[in-house]
Amino acid sequence: MLTEATSPEDLLARAEFTDMVARTQLQAQEGLERARVDKANADSSARAALEEAEKAEAAAAAAKSVADTALAAAQAAARAQAEQLAEVAAQRAGVQRQLDAAESADSGLRAQRQRFDDWQRRMAEERAARERAERDAAAARVASAERSATVRGSAGVQRVIDRAKSQIGVQYVWGGGNGRGPSRGIPDAFGSPLNRVGFDCSGLMQYAFNGVGVSLPRVSRNQFHAGQQVPVSDVRPGDMIFYKNPGAPSTTSRCTSATAR
Repeated sequence: MLTEATSPEDLLARAEFTDMVARTQLQAQEGLERARVDKANADSSARAALEEAEKAEAAAAAAKSVADTALAAAQAAARAQAEQLAEVAAQRAGVQRQLDAAESADSGLRAQRQRFDDWQRRMAEERAARERAERDAAAARVASAERSATVRGSAGVQRVIDRAKSQIGVQYVWGGGNGRGPSRGIPDAFGSPLNRVGFDCSGLMQYAFNGVGVSLPRVSRNQFHAGQQVPVSDVRPGDMIFYKNPGAPSTTSRCTSATAR
């Protein structure tokens, strides 16, 4: 608190003190104002920085969301592609199995066709051979008929019978047998396999009579007409007996036999 001056020096001192106080207050006020301005600037900068940070955070979150969505889509596409590849692989494997089966079946069919062609060729050769034999037999019918009398009246009869009996136990095969012995037959209605070897009735008769030099035709129908025919009541050892199906009068001699009576 200032008191009244007692001298000029005191008055001057007071004036200087007052001036100093005024300057000090002014400086303090200016400093306070600068501090307010600095604080306002700092607050503004902080708010701007915060806004930028929030914008950056929002942008980062949006970018992360876009990236997550893209990653999920890529993963889903990869799974779908893997499933498609697996399905294609399975379909390809199935097609390959079908191709393998088709190739195997085709090979089997070719082999079956080849066996059938071979069988047809053998049958044609055998038919041709039978036809030649039948032509030869037709030319020799007269001689065979003449020999039959000799066969009845000599040891040739027993030779015919013994030769026929020697084949007891050999299986019946349709179309099998000839003057030389049993042979491979041909398939019949009962499915006889191609590889069976044996006699049918007319083939056995060919074999039996061939032992005494009598050449008979291959089939029983022709054998029936090849020699002299006698009533059943007059048959003798060495004669051939022919059987006919009464229900089919057009058929001739389905089976033949040498009698030993």
